[in-house]
Amino acid sequence: MEKLENSIRDYDWGSPTALAELLGHAPTGRPEAELWIGSHPAAPSRLLSNGRSLTDVLKEHPEENLGPEVVASQPAECVSLPFLMKVLSADAPLSLQVHPDAQQAKAGFMLEQSSGVPLDAPHRMYKDPRPKPEMILALTPFKALTGFRSADKGIPAWVLLRDNSSREDTQAVAQTVITHLMHRDYKSALSFLLTGVENISDVVADAVQIVERDEEAARTVDAMLPLLPWLNQKYPGDSGVLVSLLLNYVELEPGQAVALQAGNLHAYLHGTAVEVMGNSDNVLRCGMTSKYINVDELMSIVRFASLEPTWVRPDQEKPGIELYSTEFDEFELVRIKGASSGNISLRGPACIIALAGNVTVRGADGTQIQLGRGESAFIPASAGELSIEADEDAHAYLCATPLNRQPASAASGSSATITR
Repeated sequence: MEKLENSIRDYDWGSPTALAELLGHAPTGRPEAELWIGSHPAAPSRLLSNGRSLTDVLKEHPEENLGPEVVASQPAECVSLPFLMKVLSADAPLSLQVHPDAQQAKAGFMLEQSSGVPLDAPHRMYKDPRPKPEMILALTPFKALTGFRSADKGIPAWVLLRDNSSREDTQAVAQTVITHLMHRDYKSALSFLLTGVENISDVVADAVQIVERDEEAARTVDAMLPLLPWLNQKYPGDSGVLVSLLLNYVELEPGQAVALQAGNLHAYLHGTAVEVMGNSDNVLRCGMTSKYINVDELMSIVRFASLEPTWVRPDQEKPGIELYSTEFDEFELVRIKGASSGNISLRGPACIIALAGNVTVRGADGTQIQLGRGESAFIPASAGELSIEADEDAHAYLCATPLNRQPASAASGSSATITR
């Protein structure tokens, strides 16, 4: 077991203070968006003891660190954790985005590699050949957009905009979207808003004014409508402001979590959370961003179907220990909160971060580590069954990889089993 030093990504939507306050470090003065814990080559964690990259450490002793199932699941040239763990804090909306599945990620990565697109090029879309399923677990009240909502839920907002505008272009745009939604044609509705409206900024401004004239009336029609002025303030005239009306709006309370499958068009809006995902940085964007946008590529990835939010409800294995499990092969998440003790059987690697209090982790191999606020650690597969002891102020998250979701030759390969 090794304590880690992790990178903080300074994306423009990040909060300048939230991560510093949560983790107990001095603010940098920059918008701190994401703390990365893992072995992704874009920002690998480093061992606190000697500064070595976790990526390099894994490559030196792959079976000891990752376990045989994880090693067998990966190409020989790709030795890495199957998951990436983040602490994320959004002070402004993230881009409207989507992530590829395994086949799409591999094909997109190979195409850009063969075309000679540098990995750090601003227009590079596929940074690695891996999928990026993910789960977001709220630490504070957290707002997000996730997946196309049903046409029946989406149409009333467009009717309000159509019937309360004096502009012919707004009326025409709203009616076109309504027609597409009536036919459950989410693809045409999205394509139209992204590329088919000549004066989109004027239509966005008009829609915002309609909502601002009577925000409470708008709220009774659709809880999403009052967000339009705020989104427009962050991204004036952006087509994504209107695209948001096609998606499910969710508000997570601390401890609540949702999972996002490949092809799920989404955007995180505001709040602080723990995010776990496949070990990938593949993102296709279509709006509300200063980064590269490729609408055609995004349209080839998106799932054009009504997708209700996939809530992930924890199983309480012991007082103070909860397991958040999804359908994904890459990860599951254990939350440790308050005085608790228990055993966790690992058949692969894990990473853990403490947000408060003190947590002690002991391995069957005799190794031990104690974590306080803001400290994190890598736990190798060789540690075996873990013993967890946490004090009454403890608040920590351990990410591992499920086992037996598919044959070992294709599985990602570890398991966190909590013993009562």
